[in-house]
Amino acid sequence: TLFRMDALAWGAAIAILEHQDPAWVHSRHRLAAICAVASGVIFCGLSALPSFRLNANSMFFNTLGYALVAIVFAGTILYALGSQGGVAYSQLTLRPLRYMGQISYTFYLYHLGVLILVRQHVHSAFLIPVIAFGITGAIAAVSWPFFESPILRLHQWAVVGESKGRATRLVSP
Repeated sequence: TLFRMDALAWGAAIAILEHQDPAWVHSRHRLAAICAVASGVIFCGLSALPSFRLNANSMFFNTLGYALVAIVFAGTILYALGSQGGVAYSQLTLRPLRYMGQISYTFYLYHLGVLILVRQHVHSAFLIPVIAFGITGAIAAVSWPFFESPILRLHQWAVVGESKGRATRLVSP
């Protein structure tokens, strides 16, 4: 988590900025694209170093590598949001990709466990990620309508109840 906190912070910052001031996002979309491309170039350049590899599990990669990846994705998203058109926007707003974003948290929660189980039963370097992706996607797709969505609706109901001046308690003291 410590090495991934910046990615979460970038995502939260983008959501807040876009919600509060879409004009700010629009006015900086080109700068965001430049930052994304520059970070990608730096990442590719550093990839020539043996210590800058995911499987090296080095402090160098875990700090700078993940930060650069987060900047690439944050810049791409900011560019797409700010441009409100073009190839990046049309690709990032495709319905299947938005659906993957919707179920991504559950996907994240289950992916490692599913990957470990699949590795125990499948011995093909090609099939392991394909099968694990499919199983994890199925779990996340089932979890959304039956688990996550009802919980989110419950939260919205509690917030609406409190905003109307009623003290709504979900759990008794």
